[in-house]
Amino acid sequence: SDTFEVGDAHFECLYSPNPELTMNVTNNASLILKMTLGGKTVMWLGDCGVEEGDRMLALYGDTDKMKCDYVQMAHHGQNGAEKPLYEIIDPDYCIWCTPSWLWDNMGENGYDTGPFKTVITRGWMSELGIKRHYVDKDGPFAIEL
Repeated sequence: SDTFEVGDAHFECLYSPNPELTMNVTNNASLILKMTLGGKTVMWLGDCGVEEGDRMLALYGDTDKMKCDYVQMAHHGQNGAEKPLYEIIDPDYCIWCTPSWLWDNMGENGYDTGPFKTVITRGWMSELGIKRHYVDKDGPFAIEL
């Protein structure tokens, strides 16, 4: 895997787009990076799709390489990587690029009546014992590493 430095941050590219993944191509073309800064680690999943998440499990599932303190939720926390990938990452904190309507899966009939899986993904994170969610819907935030 490729590595590079940006200031004090160390990045490792764990996955780059794979032309063999021909389904959900836009999301499955995500670059997946692990960042280490100030003794903390962050997994940047981008829009990682289900299939790309499965490839990550196949590559790193039996190692500790995926363990991170923070995870940026795949594809806004809905219809992206599945629960087993998050279990291996085993984060304490989640970063959600998610507006309020998506966070609550708002449909015509209110909370969790829309077509999205965000509330399901939130349930997975609850099962993993997440300490804090950093969500775009709550406005700007800073994470000190």
